[in-house]
Amino acid sequence: MCSGSLPRLCRLADGEWSDDDIKDPLSDMVMLLTEKRDRTLTQEWGIWLTKRDPERGLKVWEECLATLCGLLMIYFCLWFC
Repeated sequence: MCSGSLPRLCRLADGEWSDDDIKDPLSDMVMLLTEKRDRTLTQEWGIWLTKRDPERGLKVWEECLATLCGLLMIYFCLWFC
């Protein structure tokens, strides 16, 4: 599944579209966003997801922040150590 699937999953989750092959579009969105770890995608879809499912939405944000914090720590160590 690619990031281009997010708008489709959104419509499925909102009930605008239906697809018998996709049972839980919100879970698919969470999986896609956490696998990609793309800050832009998280910013774009994280708020939408958090409004519909706060627990899983916050999990996506936590993953994004953890990645960012890890990168900042690496940068800090490389710069100051």
